[in-house]
Amino acid sequence: MYFSKYVYYKKINNDKHLFFNMLNNAVDLIENNNINLSNFNEINNYDPKTIDYLMERGHIYNSIDEENELIDQLQQISKKITSEEEYLHFYCGVTMECNLACSYCFEKEIGKQSVMTKETIDKMFMTIDKLCNLHENIKKRELTFFGGEPLLTDNFITVNYIMDNLVRKNMESNFITNGVDLNHFIEFFRINENNISTISITLDGPNNIHDKRRVFQSGEGSFEIISRNIDLFLSENLSIMLIIRINIDSKNYLSINELIDYMVRKEWFKKPIQLQFCKVEDNSEIGVNDIIPNDQLMSFLGDIFNLYETNIVEKMKIKIKGIEKLNSIFNTDKLTLPMFNYCNTSNLYVFDPNGNLYVCPQSIGDLDNAVGEYTPYYGINIIELMKWQKFTVLDNKNCSKCMYWPVCGGGCRYSSLKNGGKKNKSTCRNIHAVVEKSVNDYISRIIVSN
Repeated sequence: MYFSKYVYYKKINNDKHLFFNMLNNAVDLIENNNINLSNFNEINNYDPKTIDYLMERGHIYNSIDEENELIDQLQQISKKITSEEEYLHFYCGVTMECNLACSYCFEKEIGKQSVMTKETIDKMFMTIDKLCNLHENIKKRELTFFGGEPLLTDNFITVNYIMDNLVRKNMESNFITNGVDLNHFIEFFRINENNISTISITLDGPNNIHDKRRVFQSGEGSFEIISRNIDLFLSENLSIMLIIRINIDSKNYLSINELIDYMVRKEWFKKPIQLQFCKVEDNSEIGVNDIIPNDQLMSFLGDIFNLYETNIVEKMKIKIKGIEKLNSIFNTDKLTLPMFNYCNTSNLYVFDPNGNLYVCPQSIGDLDNAVGEYTPYYGINIIELMKWQKFTVLDNKNCSKCMYWPVCGGGCRYSSLKNGGKKNKSTCRNIHAVVEKSVNDYISRIIVSN
């Protein structure tokens, strides 16, 4: 018999122990006063009845080959689900120009290009049709405007032309914007309300914190302008979901509750709104500092959730890989497959304003990681595309040997490619601490409930 290497062990007391199987999500309390961290995976420490139970739960197999067969089966299921997905998501980089100079921006070293032209936009939509023909079962297509900053005042005609095409093609859309020029687009959002699902705007804390991070080229802060524009947008009572995104690092995380208090006073939570907690990373390898460890961030966000009423907490979402996965396992009844991929690039394409095509929004402008072009001619580099769409965590020899890969996914693929195909060091440094934090929180809840 073989004890799975994907079982995370935690002692609760002298005779109770928690087994967390990261491959199949099984979480079990085992009573046994003979085991500890050094010998819990020695099968002769268990009586026959317990062995049967551990086999039923996937902690023990007849052989390592049996577990590997399960991994193959789960991977085939994952591939099948991906191939049968009924939507394609496109990101449209309207321009790489921006009216802010944020401290952690992954695009700050990209050369500034002109805005998309009418001809470029026409080619983009021709390419969208061609890409849809490459995928079976596509029933839904949506496009996200981003940049740079898509909602620059000078971009109004361009954005409107793209939206006209989306309406004709019955495609939904989303916007990622800094909100600075949003006041000039209110009528646009009112007219196109039925074709826009979400608009995402970033506030990185209260004004004294935000204004040190998200500044104009002059160094002046942007908080008050963005806040006024959010008020203006919400006053329209549109059905469009407003997402307030907080990019968190070690410099601003302690101020998050001040921002939430501000939002409560403004009564924003009474509107269609979602607060997304995101983490500042350095996936583009540009030397971003002040990255906060995931386990520390989990502890802090847990404290944040305890400060507010349920109707507000329900509008808070953690959008951080690894943390999302473990939250799903320990806080819901939802079964999830192992993370064969850190993120899904199989149904996503990104257009820059110069005619280049990518599959990762963070790689925009990095021609070394483009997968093709859409103007002046359409062409896909299959070899480059397969580096993204066919790669799984098991293709990395170091990752495939690691017990944590099912809840890690190997980290950001773009960061790995920028790093010569090696494993993502920041993810490796932190994933064990995130698992430990999740398990400890789960045990604490068990003790309290009992």
